[in-house]
Amino acid sequence: MTTGPYLVRGILGSLLIVAIVAGISELTARARPQSGSRGPGKLESDTIFSSGNQYIPSAFHVGELNTIMGRTEIDLREATMEGNEAALDVAVLMGHAEVRIPETWTVVTHDLSTLMGKTMDNTKHPKLEESSQRFVVRGWVAMGKLEIRN
Repeated sequence: MTTGPYLVRGILGSLLIVAIVAGISELTARARPQSGSRGPGKLESDTIFSSGNQYIPSAFHVGELNTIMGRTEIDLREATMEGNEAALDVAVLMGHAEVRIPETWTVVTHDLSTLMGKTMDNTKHPKLEESSQRFVVRGWVAMGKLEIRN
C-alpha cells in the first residue's frame, strides 16, 4: 500500500471538511434559542445534508433558518405578520434556501453577508403606500444560494 503525498492530502482535506462542518454545527447550536423560547410566531429550520420543506399558515414574527449542504424551502405566503416587522436569521453553507413570502411584504436585508454565493430577492415589490410590513433578512450565505420570492 502506498502512503504517498496524495493520500496524506486527501486524509487531511477530509478531516478539514469534517472539522469545518462540526464547528459550524456547534456555532449554530449555541446561537439557537433555548427550547422554552419556542412558541407561536416562531420558526426554526435546521437542514444538514438533506432537504426540508416547511409551510407556515399562521402568524409569524421571527425565525431561524440553517442549511448546511442541503436544500430548505420555507413557505410563508399564507402567513400573517405579527406587528409591522418580521425577521429571519439565515445561515447557508454550500446549500440552497428558498423563502416564499406574501406579495404585501417588503424585503429588507440587514447585515446579510455573502461569500462565494448568491443572494436573490425575486419578489414583486409593493408600493410603499400599500405595505408597511417589513420582512428583515439577516445572516450569511457561503458557497450557497438564498432566494426570496413571492
